[in-house]
Amino acid sequence: MKGRVMVIGSPVIDEVHTYSGRTYRSFGGIAYTIAAASLLLPEYEIFPVVLVGSEEREEFLKFIDGLPNVSPELLMFEDGVTNRNRLIYRDEQERDEFFELRTKPIPFSAVKPHLDGMDAIIVNFITPIDLELETMKSISMAYKGLLYGDIHSLLRRVSENGRFELLRSLPDWNRWASFFDVLQMNHMELPAFTGFDIRDPVEFRMASAIVLSAGPRCLNVTFGKKGSLLAYREGGEVLFREFSNPEHEPIDPTGCGDVFGAAFVAALLSGKSCPEAAEFANLKAMEKATGRLKLNMPEL
Repeated sequence: MKGRVMVIGSPVIDEVHTYSGRTYRSFGGIAYTIAAASLLLPEYEIFPVVLVGSEEREEFLKFIDGLPNVSPELLMFEDGVTNRNRLIYRDEQERDEFFELRTKPIPFSAVKPHLDGMDAIIVNFITPIDLELETMKSISMAYKGLLYGDIHSLLRRVSENGRFELLRSLPDWNRWASFFDVLQMNHMELPAFTGFDIRDPVEFRMASAIVLSAGPRCLNVTFGKKGSLLAYREGGEVLFREFSNPEHEPIDPTGCGDVFGAAFVAALLSGKSCPEAAEFANLKAMEKATGRLKLNMPEL
């Protein structure tokens, strides 16, 4: 293997109701990032740091065993069941989520001994408690390589009826932003992350620049099948690039954001610039949405 990449987050048992009427169950959450990293980084060994419920132990190990360059060395298991999520698509992209949070935060002690030798770390917040702020701070201080963060469910809470809902803002968002080299969030998550009222493309750019001022060198704001906005620092300036995809009809967009993040990291590790990485990530996310990029995601 050429190198080593750590993936941090939580697995989920997804029950997906697609807009086309299909229903299926599979591992979701960080499992998509693991599978995408395995496919897009074939010369790297992938090390997931995840907590899995003991009831799904054998199924999850079987899933990992089906990915040739993924190591089970850092997997953790605890009594009980893995997180559950029911995803009901209202149209081709928008969906409602009903989440059962079961696993605990991942401790720094599970990560610290393995940081040396990692070429990149991908943190994908599948639950709001995957990593606590002080744990993320400790990782950021101890690790000097590429640290990529998909903010995603760090911004979400489970309501009384089980709906997974966005917060209006994230306390200490600027501290969270400072921990990462590259951040990813979608167009609904950027206003929720910062608490800013964002209504048009100019305000998206202004808010993106403010997030970069906290420390990251790149920020990806994704817009589903419409593409993404990249804000990045270069030569003391904040620059912007917009990426649009060819017109296409998504078949199943579940996991596209996870593919985007893994593809962006893969491109950076191959020596690509942030704009080149964003172009590659959009392409791979579109391929996932249209079924052309196949992840090894067995149904349960």
